[in-house]
Amino acid sequence: MESQLAALWSDTQTLPEWSTRLTAEEINGWFATKLQQLWPSDSSGVDQPRTIITNEDVTVMTRARVGTVDGVITVTAKPYVTDQNELALEVTMAKLGRMQLPAEQLGAYLRQSPLAEVKSIRFTRGANELVVILDPGRIDVGEGRQLRFTGIDLREGEILVRGESVGPQVESSEAD
Repeated sequence: MESQLAALWSDTQTLPEWSTRLTAEEINGWFATKLQQLWPSDSSGVDQPRTIITNEDVTVMTRARVGTVDGVITVTAKPYVTDQNELALEVTMAKLGRMQLPAEQLGAYLRQSPLAEVKSIRFTRGANELVVILDPGRIDVGEGRQLRFTGIDLREGEILVRGESVGPQVESSEAD
């Protein structure tokens, strides 16, 4: 997954349009090998996360501590691209064990998690649910370039994200 994201980053620097495909298997592999290094469970309260991707939504399950309760949190979200070309995840269901977790409580938990430290992510409320937004305008790509998400497609076990880079092109270093 990291090599795909590195290739995607390179594409955003040089191509006007770009896309990447990530599978649930790759995401889960990254969770298993890298997440613990970035945010140890003793500091994040998150342990052993897993992702399931269907044609309609993405579900993440993880052992977690919410306040004084330790259990499995299950969060299901529908991804979409906003009118401002941001990638949004509208949380449609959140549970701690079998108990429904209100959007306000999930939002408070996420705002205290290491996820809140990621500058390109913000949290807002939709009609009835929490919405997590990846704002490409907050991602520094340099050279006066801007990223925009143009689409997202879900298939069983995979996500395809499309976007575009706008602004000054990276100058070629080739000699004339």
